[in-house]
Amino acid sequence: RAALQAAGAAGGGVVLLPQGTYKLTGELKVPPRTTVRGEGPDRTFLFVPYKTPEFNAVFAGAGDFTIEHLWLTAQTPRRLIVCPDHPDAYDGTWGKPLPREAWGRNVHLRNLRLHHLRYAHYVRGRDANLRQELEGLPAVLLYGPYMEITDCNIVSGGNLLLWNSARSYVARNTFGIGRGGAFLIV
Repeated sequence: RAALQAAGAAGGGVVLLPQGTYKLTGELKVPPRTTVRGEGPDRTFLFVPYKTPEFNAVFAGAGDFTIEHLWLTAQTPRRLIVCPDHPDAYDGTWGKPLPREAWGRNVHLRNLRLHHLRYAHYVRGRDANLRQELEGLPAVLLYGPYMEITDCNIVSGGNLLLWNSARSYVARNTFGIGRGGAFLIV
């Protein structure tokens, strides 16, 4: 978090996550003009422990950022990556329509392994609420133009949602889907 804050204060930069395993317990705000870079999905592994309380997103920002070369596995966040970080982006399964002035833009997701295991282990207790979700929550929700998702492996109950995605690029990805999820590019 400190490295992301420093990048934001400097007007952007690269936050390098060297080879290793990183435990996350809350949202990471990605400032504009910032790249979060691992050493590859087979070398840089981020995870949210199963018993972590629910939170909105692992990576969130207003736009103009890149996340690349890492593996992220989580169950309790509502989304893994979201842009823009706006309250309506988390409302309901697919979020609410956002006014044009709130749209994000220019987000690049490259060479990622994203496993949004929201429905793993849910059999009792707090998990009973998850049974009420009629459709899987999207692991990735990007709202606005100039988005890129390339060379990623995304596994999720909801998977992927791009709203108002003019001039966006989605290529060379593999998707695993379950629990009534969908891939929407609108």
